[in-house]
Amino acid sequence: MTKRYLLSIITVVRNAFIELQTTIESIRYQTFEDFEYIVIDGNSTDGTKQLIHDNKDLIDIWISEKDRGVYDAMNKGLLLANGEYIIFMNAGDTFVNNDTLSNIRTYLEATYADVVYGNNYLLFNDSYKKLKYPNTMSKSWKGMPFSHQAAFFKKEAVLTHPFETNSIISDYIQVTKLYDKGYLFMYIPLPICVYEVGGLSDKKRRQSIYERWCFIRRRRNWFQRFKIDLYYIKTFMFGPLKAWLRTYIVKLKCLRTY
Repeated sequence: MTKRYLLSIITVVRNAFIELQTTIESIRYQTFEDFEYIVIDGNSTDGTKQLIHDNKDLIDIWISEKDRGVYDAMNKGLLLANGEYIIFMNAGDTFVNNDTLSNIRTYLEATYADVVYGNNYLLFNDSYKKLKYPNTMSKSWKGMPFSHQAAFFKKEAVLTHPFETNSIISDYIQVTKLYDKGYLFMYIPLPICVYEVGGLSDKKRRQSIYERWCFIRRRRNWFQRFKIDLYYIKTFMFGPLKAWLRTYIVKLKCLRTY
């Protein structure tokens, strides 16, 4: 009989030995124990597979094979999971501290919510951390309201909308579809994770903004589209400047820490 857990932690990785080691250490020292750990490796060649072998006492399920990208690998992990809730922790992501999951457990056991999400820290240049608070779900038309690494999804909910493998905003598409279908979202005022800025959609920011614009526009009425168009046109005009200013300010703060 398959053992059931409150939580499945899923990490997808390819040729990221050091980053995966960081994530494994964060998970290993969690005081919470009612979880399984699943690693989906994209047939790494840098020693990552050996690292997985060396931590088989912690890793309950793992596979190493070619995939069609990050979201294809995440779907594989989703199908293998035995937890009531699922959280995706990419290679390099860490929990805020060793008691993070223990602190979350009370919320997960006491709620009927399909998605439970919290705050997260953004890591810049391995030195400067900034606490980020999520937006309300009512503003999700502007973008991903919370960080995927700071969210716990009921498996039965996300199975209804697995990740699309042909888009770089698949996490946003999934969350939007769940919200539009009436699934219950709950915010908890706790920091969950730390992750370094520079994910897939961060590296292709203009493309991700455009895809998000097109996707959400198709799902709204003509009046809402007018507001959406104004917002995204402004984002395209001033977004690069704002991003440059944020990067410049962060670099200044990083220099002050030395």
